[in-house]
Amino acid sequence: MRLFHLLSPRLLVAACLCAASAASATTTINFDDVGPDGAKLTNRYASQGVTLRSINNWFPVVGPYVSPNTLPVAVGDVVAWALESAPSQPYMAVGEGRPGGDHGNAGILISFAQDVSYVSLVGNDLGRSGMFWDNETVTLTAYDADGRKLGYTYASEALPGPYDQVFASISASNIRHVAFNYSETRYGFYGIDDLTFITSVPEASTALLMPFGLAVVVSVARLRNRRSADARAASVR
Repeated sequence: MRLFHLLSPRLLVAACLCAASAASATTTINFDDVGPDGAKLTNRYASQGVTLRSINNWFPVVGPYVSPNTLPVAVGDVVAWALESAPSQPYMAVGEGRPGGDHGNAGILISFAQDVSYVSLVGNDLGRSGMFWDNETVTLTAYDADGRKLGYTYASEALPGPYDQVFASISASNIRHVAFNYSETRYGFYGIDDLTFITSVPEASTALLMPFGLAVVVSVARLRNRRSADARAASVR
């Protein structure tokens, strides 16, 4: 009990917090659990901590797509689309756009239930072959939970192969939303596949340590109260 007497409750809590570490959880969604074409994906993966809405994607645009400094306004749903260029067959995700607009002519706002530190995806369409010759580039713009713009990345190098597939990623400590937009397009059709994101979750040891730490703090407080009461009683006698 002497050790408890020497350690303050604050120090004990701090020790438990230092011992508690975070583990990274990686989630990948390839959109191949849906169908047919046009199946809505907007809230399909909410149980995995992500929702998808379409946003404006004006074209033609040359170079990086300039997203607003605050969170883009959603204009529609995101749907599944089967395309032979999808890295994970058969489906990918495309923005539905404004009512009456063509599928794939919109960007996609990817929103997370908690902060993530990394997001990657593959933008793709038929492109770079035959009558569909096109060479899109990808801009990912990150926003925090308050809708403030954190920064962006621009990817223009196509993956090997006959299709227009571009890998893009972005990292930050407090990403809550990522806007996917594309540029350098002639036809205005582009989508995403293989969405991957990383979140931080408490390790099992953390969950076990915290109740123990709180129990220790309570025990220390009770011990001190008991000793104070004994001391007062002794002084009265």
